[in-house]
Formats: sequence, structure tokens, C-alpha cells
Amino acid sequence: MRNYFKFFILSAMIIATVIACQKDNRTSGETEFNASVVKEWYYGKFKKSPEWAGYNSSLKKMKLPDWKQFIYTKFGDNVIVEFPLVKERSAFSIAFKGGVQEHEKRQIANAAISRVLFIKQKSGNIIVREMQYIPDMEYLSRHGFDISRNKIGDVDKNFSGTIIAKKWDGQEVSRSILKDGKIIRRIKSIEIQGRDGAMRTASCPAGWIEVTEYARDCESHLYGDGLFTYECGEWYPTGAVWCYPPENGGTGDPECADPGSVECFCYMIGGCDGDPGDDGDEECSDMNCNDATALLSGITTEELDNMTYSSGTQGPSDQNGILRKQHFVDWEFFKLNFTSNTSVNFSAYYSGVVWATLGMAANGIWKWESCAYINSNKSSGSTPGCIAVSLSAGSSAPFINFDQTLAIVATFNYDVVVSHPCLGGLVSQNFAKTRHNVSLFPHN
Repeated sequence: MRNYFKFFILSAMIIATVIACQKDNRTSGETEFNASVVKEWYYGKFKKSPEWAGYNSSLKKMKLPDWKQFIYTKFGDNVIVEFPLVKERSAFSIAFKGGVQEHEKRQIANAAISRVLFIKQKSGNIIVREMQYIPDMEYLSRHGFDISRNKIGDVDKNFSGTIIAKKWDGQEVSRSILKDGKIIRRIKSIEIQGRDGAMRTASCPAGWIEVTEYARDCESHLYGDGLFTYECGEWYPTGAVWCYPPENGGTGDPECADPGSVECFCYMIGGCDGDPGDDGDEECSDMNCNDATALLSGITTEELDNMTYSSGTQGPSDQNGILRKQHFVDWEFFKLNFTSNTSVNFSAYYSGVVWATLGMAANGIWKWESCAYINSNKSSGSTPGCIAVSLSAGSSAPFINFDQTLAIVATFNYDVVVSHPCLGGLVSQNFAKTRHNVSLFPHN
């Protein structure tokens, strides 16, 4: 029965492809940057770029634009061709404000949508962005569990939820919280409090919003230049859970509250300047692989131990005279130095709650109440045009000592992969290490 089902699906797929090909030029043929041009650029240049190589398809599964369906849009000097994004494994980070049932969480995940944007800027540079539209439950139920009308530049005036922009390699560049069609908060990574498995039973701080990642895996079939998914499993929580501060009093910018405005466009896609290597001006893959290997072998590294501390707003004391506030730690732990006199630094982020009595606070003395690992990423610097850098990192849960004056990270593992396309494919070099007993202080 299953084989008959697959045969039926593949037959229907071929018919749909023939019909779609007849329609392919109807909208974009009027412009020099159209669906056909994008497709040629994707296979001819983008697939040779460091950003495309940075996507780990063996771990995250395949994804591919649905070339048959596209929307052409123009924002100021930016020309956009937008496609649905077909993925073997879909994952959405969904915010829950309490009172949402488990089946409703899956309904939100099922209704969320992913699209891929190819954006040609005034300079001729082309950047790629995956846009995710994730509704809240109230908006979803009011709109018949269908949010497909939302797209870049044309967000429903009543949309409430989250819009996320990512690069092709999965790096998140923008996260906006919307209420009734307006941006009310922009979330920065330092504002997020992570929670690992040991803390999963703990709730978010009072008033904070809980975010849970849900994923779904599908079987797929490649046919020509298309990816078709079928027999998808159920949505399930991946175990990634974090919190962000309350929406009220957020960082919404009145000058950029309308997601459909030209003024907000660059923010919504995470910036308009692009990244080195995105525009395909350099034929990265034309380099001999031996030369690319020699270039990577010239990289030097530095083990860093730079701590930067910051704190949130101090709240009023409780009935016992105890003050509390959010406390953030930015630990810069590693640096790559390239032969082109450029460098990249990497940081790990931790967050928690610190407390003090009025007398302790007057003397600048605070103690840890809780502390958790958030994430790790590239924190500063830039890479040479054809080189891609990716980071995998993991931290043990910080252990707070007996007098609460230290949070100690017993082990922190990281693996930095540097890669360069070449005539024979791709060459890479790994820099991996485990750090031990890292001390995090509860005060600045």
C-alpha cells in the first residue's frame, strides 16, 4: 500500500511540475531579477558560497525553495523574489504566554510558515534570508488556522506572533514580536534566559515569556530540481526551552513599528549590507584545493578568558527585604586569526537571577540565586570573503557554590569549523577543545 501511495504522489507531482512550468514566467518576466535568474544564481553561485556550505544538511536535513511558486516584490532599491521553503525537518521556536494546551502548541507549529527570500540590493549584491512567521494562538484561531497570506512587506494588520529571519546556514539575524500588526519588541540574544534539562521543571521568571522549540520530520523525494515531502510525523518538543523578558515596556521602536514599511524592511531581514562572500563576486570555488588547504593552515588561534557582566533593572524588595535582578555574563573564550589580518571572536552567554539585601546592594555585593547557559556564537570580527566559520558548543549546567558567590561551569566544549570551497569541493579545518572550571561572578 505504501508503495502505491508513493507512486500516486510521484505521478501527481510530475503533472503539477508540467503545469507549473507553463506558468513560471507570468509575473517575474517583466524584471531582470526574476525566478529564473534566482534559480540560475542559486545553483551556479550560491551553492558554492560559504553560507550554503555552512548548512549541515546531514544534521538538519534537506531544504530547497519551491521553484514553482514565487512572489515578486520591490522595497525601495531592493528587489525580492520570495519562494515557499520545503524542508525535510521543520523547526519553530514558539512563545507561550500561559494557558496554552499541548494540542494548541502543535496547531501553532503546524500553521507556522517558512519562506526563503532572494534579495537583490542597489549595489547588485544578493542576500538570502529564511523568514519564519509564527502566530500566537489567539490570532491563529481568529483566522481559521491559516496564516498563509502573511509575507514580507504584506503582514496582516492584525497579525500577532513572531517573525524570525535567518541566514541559509541557520544563523538567526532578527526576531520581532508583533501585536495587532505592529512590532512591539525586538529580542536580542543577551535578553534570553536559557534552561537546560536539569532546570526544565523550573518556570520562567515572573512575567517572562516561555519559548519552546517544536520540530517535525518528513520523508522526502527529490525530483529534478524540486523537493517533495510526504508522510510527515507528529510535531514534538526538541528539548530547547528558553525565556525572554515581558512584552510590556519592550524595545519597540516607534519609527519602525510597521513591518510592512520600507523603513522597517532592513531590520526585518537582519540588515541590508550582506556578508562577505554572499554576493558571489569572488569565484571561491575556483581556488585549487591545495592552495585553499594552505590558506586554512595559516590560521592561528587564541584561548581567551574575557568576562563582561551586565544586569537588568533592579526590582523592588520583597516582603523579606530581598532585592533581585537579572544578571548576564558574556564570556569571550576563543579567537581565530586569519592571514588577511582579520579575526573572529567567539562568546558564550549565561544568564540568571542574583539577589542581595539592601545593605549588601549598597556595598555592591550580590549572590547567585540561579544561573543557566544560553548559547554561544560569533561575537565580533569578520572572515575573509570565501571562508565560512561555524561553531558547535555545549556547556554543563553552572553549579552555584555553597555561599552563592560563584557559579562554576565544570565543562565547556566547543568545536569551530573553518571551511573554504575549492575546485575539488570543500576543504575544512577543526579547532576543538574542552575548558574546565570556568568561574562566573554574580556582580559586575
